[in-house]
Amino acid sequence: MKTTLVIDEGEIYTKIAKLVDNKISSLYLIDNSQEERHNKVYIGQITEIVKNLKSTFVDYGVGKKGLLPLKLIPESYRQNLRPGLTLPVQVSKEQTGDKGDRLSGFINIKGYYFICLLCENGISISKKIENKQDRQALKNHVKQLIHDLAGSHYGFIIRTEALEADDVTLKRELNSLIEQANKFMATKDFFTKGTKLLNDNVMYNDWLLQQKFPSDNLSIVTNSVENDRLKKYILTYTPNLVIEEKIYPQFQSTFKLLGIEKEFLECVKNKIWLKNGGNIVIEQTEAMTIVDVNTAKAVLTKDREKNIFKLNQLAIEEALYQIVKRNLSGIIIIDLVEVDTQELKDLLLVFTKDCINKLRINNIQVYPITELGLLQISKQRINKSLSEIILEKYIHDEQFQYKYSKSFEDYLSKS
Repeated sequence: MKTTLVIDEGEIYTKIAKLVDNKISSLYLIDNSQEERHNKVYIGQITEIVKNLKSTFVDYGVGKKGLLPLKLIPESYRQNLRPGLTLPVQVSKEQTGDKGDRLSGFINIKGYYFICLLCENGISISKKIENKQDRQALKNHVKQLIHDLAGSHYGFIIRTEALEADDVTLKRELNSLIEQANKFMATKDFFTKGTKLLNDNVMYNDWLLQQKFPSDNLSIVTNSVENDRLKKYILTYTPNLVIEEKIYPQFQSTFKLLGIEKEFLECVKNKIWLKNGGNIVIEQTEAMTIVDVNTAKAVLTKDREKNIFKLNQLAIEEALYQIVKRNLSGIIIIDLVEVDTQELKDLLLVFTKDCINKLRINNIQVYPITELGLLQISKQRINKSLSEIILEKYIHDEQFQYKYSKSFEDYLSKS
């Protein structure tokens, strides 16, 4: 299985894709005219305390004020809480439109194997590690490693990937996280409002941490001037990885060179055709994403029940693939065709879970298919979806509508 990381830095967008056997398995898009704020840390200043909301509003230098709940302010700052107080804040949920970002005063630094909690202590472990003996053994071992590295005054979350890592790799990451935390704690009180902290990594490091890279070989195809930082960042977490590079001149599109630009542009379309002639239509609303499964041109006359079942399987598989590529999150409803019996529902539910494992989708939950044949999915929001970046909202006939943003129209005109 060949894994390739493709970075295409253009004038308007930076596009990043992970290819597995030359097929896009994950995609990320950055609008170069907008700052990526999710998980970033700033020095903020409290401007207002709203007791009814049990929250404060914080100016942290990005224009709109963020919402910081009182319960997410560390005790050391809560004791002297007042307008004008400055404190470090982390963007926990990046908002769009007129809303301000959701903030937290409990700062964390994410690694591939651990999350370091700067304002807490103790060790917790991923629920995905289910074996009790494995959990306890790993927790005890990591506790000793943290003690040896003088990091016991911080809290840590052990991620699932740590179970398969060797001691050298775990120590390297723990040491890196503790060094970053120590530097942050020693200097955080010397900066002014709006200063961005913990800003040494590549701009798409959050996306990189979600990827499953191989342990042996990785190809990088890039036109980025940040390539050395990128390699250093990846090797921090996978030190034995052999990286093969192909570096192209800046602004020469690597997506076009590898022939994946067309597949990227397909991701902005609502209708996706299936290989049996059916299709799915993806509609995103304020509350949820709806995937409508249609028979369209599919031939169903011979053994209709079997062909309908196959159509639903193809639709589920493609919908999950689109969830990954478009970075869809929140509530996702797939409206299946003619799922009349409990046996069919159970079979399709098992098929869905198998597809999720095959695609290695994280932070996703699947719920039983309803009586109306609706497959219910929820996925945790990590980064902006593709549509949030390329579309903008406007009001037409007193209803919200969406259109391409000016940035994306400029991109299409230059493509």
